[in-house]
Amino acid sequence: MKIQVKRLLETGILLGVCVCFLIYWSNDQRAIERIIQEIVEFDFSPREYPIDYNKYTEEADRVYREAFYKCITRQIPQEYYSEIFGRAYYYHPTLRFKGSDKAYLDFLKELTYYYFDFTGDGLPELIIDYNYEIAEGIDVLQYIPDEKRVEIYVGMYGEGFRLGGGQGYLYDDILEDYKYVSFGEDKKYDEYVTLSHERRDNAFLLSGYTNTLDYFKVELSMEEGNHLLESWGWFAAREETQTPLTFEQVFGDTSLYLPEQKKDDGSALKIYEAFLSGEKGGEGVHINDIIEGRNGSEIHYLVWDVSGDGIPELLINIDNEFFYIYKYEEETLFLWNVWDNSRFNEDYYILENGNILTVLVDRRRELYMLYRPNSIGELWMLLSFEREKNKEKDFQSTFDEVDDYEFKSKECTMEEWIERTRDYLYTDADGVEKVRGAAEWKEVP
Repeated sequence: MKIQVKRLLETGILLGVCVCFLIYWSNDQRAIERIIQEIVEFDFSPREYPIDYNKYTEEADRVYREAFYKCITRQIPQEYYSEIFGRAYYYHPTLRFKGSDKAYLDFLKELTYYYFDFTGDGLPELIIDYNYEIAEGIDVLQYIPDEKRVEIYVGMYGEGFRLGGGQGYLYDDILEDYKYVSFGEDKKYDEYVTLSHERRDNAFLLSGYTNTLDYFKVELSMEEGNHLLESWGWFAAREETQTPLTFEQVFGDTSLYLPEQKKDDGSALKIYEAFLSGEKGGEGVHINDIIEGRNGSEIHYLVWDVSGDGIPELLINIDNEFFYIYKYEEETLFLWNVWDNSRFNEDYYILENGNILTVLVDRRRELYMLYRPNSIGELWMLLSFEREKNKEKDFQSTFDEVDDYEFKSKECTMEEWIERTRDYLYTDADGVEKVRGAAEWKEVP
């Protein structure tokens, strides 16, 4: 009797578990079906916010486009002090790109742009769709007229974007990944839907959230996923989004935005002198920030126009390892860039035309590299030349005809090398070789 009761109890428990599982499974299936149905009926239509031409006048159009142009071509910093970089930050669609100003401008001309009201305030934003190496995405730039500056409103990363008002449509044909995003007033996603083909499981993964659905993440069979794709309004909406533009279509005659040659009225020098004497120059700008704790260091400075804009910069040389370059513009003193020489410890010579000649000397070799700072203070190499002792033929301490010479990576004779480097090197009356036109560093008071 006890055994029969026990078996009946075990059977009842098992049946109960099975019933509960079936009910759970049934509810789960119904939930999936409800989610699919809501996504099928979801309105993916691209929004279009009209421009308010009472605010966006012909003069405002000129101001906005000029501000956007100067921002992306790095004529003005986006931030005079960035806590992340510890110095001025200039907009860059991808930090991977390095090069001269001309190469950077050519790079910008290859990108895709949009120009429309993305935020719904009646004023246009500039949207940059960049694709460089493995960095792909979109930056939405907004002009703040009261502050006369441009900021990044939002950034989205990936490839294949199309846009609506505050919306992004992304399709990755390699990963078979479909995304829809919509931004709220806090610049964060208020709606997000993604459908991904999970090849490993031969299924689809549907996830996200909408105004009517809390966060969901469900796995769909191939049949369910393909059915959703066939009836999904995402595709039709994507084809109706904003039309992409070229660089020329957005900015037109860019000669209107070229920087004017500035005139040095002496105000920058006064600011630099005050800074060197210990006055705070602005956020993150104080002489103690770079010399504190460097007792015994050799610290020199130079006031010279290395940017080529007509206004000199302040360069501070610490032990020939770090060079801090400060600029003064728009009545603001800020850290423009830092040149790190701690690895090679080359000698830096600032030339009259603002170019920088670095010299690296070891026991048998001398390497010279000529640089030009670009618009954000990065050093871009123009040319190099070197000479090296021929260890098999020459045992003299000085260089002579049997040694090896190169100019712009091409071999040459000693006589050719001397002639080609005449613009950079000369021999003084005492027979000492020196750098031509080099500025003299001064000790920090």
